Amino acid sequence: MLYSIQELFKLIDQHKSSDEFYGKFTGGLGTDYYINRITRFNPEENRIICGFGEEIPLSGLDIEKKSISIKENEAILFLYNLHNEDFMIDRQRSINDILEFMYSTGGIQNEFWGDIGIIYKNQRKKCYVRTQSGNLVMKDDITKTKITDIKSAYRIELV
Repeated sequence: MLYSIQELFKLIDQHKSSDEFYGKFTGGLGTDYYINRITRFNPEENRIICGFGEEIPLSGLDIEKKSISIKENEAILFLYNLHNEDFMIDRQRSINDILEFMYSTGGIQNEFWGDIGIIYKNQRKKCYVRTQSGNLVMKDDITKTKITDIKSAYRIELV
């Protein structure tokens, strides 16, 4: 599958329902918000494109060009830091690798993540977390308590 940067952020930025794990925290910031964060592009500035070392060389990035190639079984992992608005997008070998990360201490228990987004087969996967008895759990519920074995306490569903 081929994605442009713009297409990728449109998938990441889809509205989340309130019952999704990160439903209360992010989504709806807009594609322009993310692109501005990586390019620092400001349409009012005189300099639009530059390539001088310390200056911002991505200001003229072609956001519509299809250039991000993802293999059939690969998935995209989006991590958004709520405190400083940093984010990163990583290619993962499979959905299983993403689930392994999410169950780790750096995953859904990490209080700094405001969002973890998953793109798989050209769709944003909705993330639900349930207790073993089936009750929905939200981000606040998990980050308030530290659980040593999150996999035995919770079930992550990607729909």
